[in-house]
Amino acid sequence: MLKPIKTEQQYEDALMRVYTLVQKGVTPESKESDELEILSILLKEYENEHYPVPAPGPLEAIRFRLDQMDMSERELSGILGSMIADSRSCYCDFPLASMGSTDSTLSFRIPYMRS
Repeated sequence: MLKPIKTEQQYEDALMRVYTLVQKGVTPESKESDELEILSILLKEYENEHYPVPAPGPLEAIRFRLDQMDMSERELSGILGSMIADSRSCYCDFPLASMGSTDSTLSFRIPYMRS
């Protein structure tokens, strides 16, 4: 019977069971696939409580997303520069969903600056 994970030993045991089930290649809609799903939920809850991952700062988030998109800071600068040239200010939405952020985008406003 599955129970909440409360100790590090229970956590390690659950990880080993998940590994075993994944290696076995469980079939969908089986008792083992249900067990795998429940274990995954229990492990996630334990990890969120005992191993929290802090949300990235705005610059870290942008650099991470640039890396994922295989885009350089120079390329982003060119895009933002052309957007600024087209208007007095612009709003940018930068997708962050792949970073595990609760917010799906990082939104910011770039004001127009005269040189």
